[in-house]
Amino acid sequence: MLRIGVEDLGSGEFDAHGMNPVAVLANLEQLGGTLPLTYLVGCTPAGVEEGIGLGEAVDSAVPEAIQAVHTLIRQLVPAVPTASVNSTRPRRS
Repeated sequence: MLRIGVEDLGSGEFDAHGMNPVAVLANLEQLGGTLPLTYLVGCTPAGVEEGIGLGEAVDSAVPEAIQAVHTLIRQLVPAVPTASVNSTRPRRS
């Protein structure tokens, strides 16, 4: 998992027809925005040849990636206390 900051992007050559993520993020300021808190969760594939479906290395990395995303969400989103519900009292609008 990588946290991506403005310093990681460089200049990024922008092409409106090709949505290269690095180029889009690098040019956010020119588009009137700012880089939000951004993380990348990924893995390195064993190969990049054409085919259908995930390669074995990527497929086996998916559960770990899912766990990493869940952990990141728990770290970034404050815990919301659950309200106790008293079903004997009617709710008022």
